Amino acid sequence: MATAKATVFSRNAFPLLPKSTPMAAELLMWELPGNQTGLGRMQPVWLITWAQTYTSANPVIAPAGSPAPATPSITYHHMNVIVSATTGKALIAFPSP
Repeated sequence: MATAKATVFSRNAFPLLPKSTPMAAELLMWELPGNQTGLGRMQPVWLITWAQTYTSANPVIAPAGSPAPATPSITYHHMNVIVSATTGKALIAFPSP
Protein backbone atom coordinates (compact mmCIF):
# COMPACT_ATOMS: atom_id res chain seq x y z
CA MET A 1 0.00 0.00 0.00
CA ALA A 2 1.33 3.44 -0.89
CA THR A 3 2.02 6.19 1.65
CA ALA A 4 -0.83 8.33 0.34
CA LYS A 5 -3.35 5.53 0.74
CA ALA A 6 -2.16 4.78 4.32
CA THR A 7 -2.53 8.47 5.15
CA VAL A 8 -6.11 8.44 3.83
CA PHE A 9 -6.93 5.44 6.04
CA SER A 10 -5.44 7.32 9.01
CA ARG A 11 -7.51 10.40 8.29
CA ASN A 12 -10.63 8.20 8.06
CA ALA A 13 -9.85 6.80 11.53
CA PHE A 14 -9.84 10.40 12.86
CA PRO A 15 -12.70 12.09 10.97
CA LEU A 16 -12.51 15.36 12.98
CA LEU A 17 -8.88 15.89 11.96
CA PRO A 18 -8.61 18.74 9.42
CA LYS A 19 -7.77 17.41 5.94
CA SER A 20 -4.93 19.94 5.69
CA THR A 21 -3.05 18.50 8.72
CA PRO A 22 0.49 17.52 7.64
CA MET A 23 1.33 13.87 8.32
CA ALA A 24 4.57 11.90 8.23
CA ALA A 25 4.63 8.21 7.30
CA GLU A 26 7.21 5.51 7.91
CA LEU A 27 7.00 1.93 6.64
CA LEU A 28 8.20 -0.62 9.19
CA MET A 29 7.76 -4.19 10.37
CA TRP A 30 5.59 -4.62 13.46
CA GLU A 31 4.80 -7.69 15.50
CA LEU A 32 1.11 -8.35 16.00
CA PRO A 33 0.16 -10.43 19.00
CA GLY A 34 -2.01 -13.25 17.96
CA ASN A 35 -1.48 -16.90 18.59
CA GLN A 36 -1.77 -19.05 21.70
CA THR A 37 1.99 -19.53 22.15
CA GLY A 38 2.38 -15.83 22.89
CA LEU A 39 4.45 -15.24 19.78
CA GLY A 40 3.08 -12.74 17.33
CA ARG A 41 3.67 -12.44 13.63
CA MET A 42 5.57 -9.70 11.85
CA GLN A 43 3.80 -7.70 9.20
CA PRO A 44 4.50 -4.49 7.28
CA VAL A 45 2.73 -1.45 8.71
CA TRP A 46 2.69 2.29 8.21
CA LEU A 47 3.37 4.47 11.26
CA ILE A 48 1.53 7.74 10.57
CA THR A 49 2.33 10.72 12.84
CA TRP A 50 1.05 14.28 13.04
CA ALA A 51 1.24 17.23 15.44
CA GLN A 52 -1.84 17.41 17.64
CA THR A 53 -2.24 18.25 21.31
CA TYR A 54 -4.11 15.50 23.12
CA THR A 55 -4.85 15.18 26.84
CA SER A 56 -5.64 11.83 28.40
CA ALA A 57 -4.99 9.70 31.46
CA ASN A 58 -4.58 6.68 29.18
CA PRO A 59 -2.01 6.83 26.35
CA VAL A 60 -3.91 4.31 24.19
CA ILE A 61 -6.95 5.76 22.45
CA ALA A 62 -10.08 3.97 23.62
CA PRO A 63 -12.67 2.85 21.06
CA ALA A 64 -15.57 5.19 20.38
CA GLY A 65 -18.26 4.97 23.03
CA SER A 66 -15.86 4.02 25.82
CA PRO A 67 -16.08 5.84 29.15
CA ALA A 68 -13.97 8.97 29.58
CA PRO A 69 -10.52 8.40 31.11
CA ALA A 70 -10.03 9.09 34.80
CA THR A 71 -7.93 12.00 35.99
CA PRO A 72 -5.10 12.95 36.35
CA SER A 73 -4.40 13.44 32.69
CA ILE A 74 -1.25 13.94 30.62
CA THR A 75 -0.88 16.25 27.65
CA TYR A 76 0.78 14.80 24.54
CA HIS A 77 1.82 16.75 21.44
CA HIS A 78 1.86 14.14 18.68
CA MET A 79 -0.64 11.53 17.57
CA ASN A 80 0.31 8.25 15.93
CA VAL A 81 -1.66 5.54 14.21
CA ILE A 82 -0.37 2.20 12.98
CA VAL A 83 -2.02 1.10 9.73
CA SER A 84 -1.61 -2.37 8.22
CA ALA A 85 0.27 -2.06 4.93
CA THR A 86 -1.63 -5.06 3.56
CA THR A 87 -5.23 -4.42 4.65
CA GLY A 88 -5.27 -0.68 5.30
CA LYS A 89 -6.91 -1.24 8.68
CA ALA A 90 -5.97 1.16 11.50
CA LEU A 91 -4.60 -1.22 14.15
CA ILE A 92 -3.85 1.06 17.09
CA ALA A 93 -3.64 4.77 17.83
CA PHE A 94 -1.60 6.40 20.57
CA PRO A 95 -0.20 9.81 21.54
CA SER A 96 3.47 10.56 22.16
CA PRO A 97 5.40 13.45 23.76
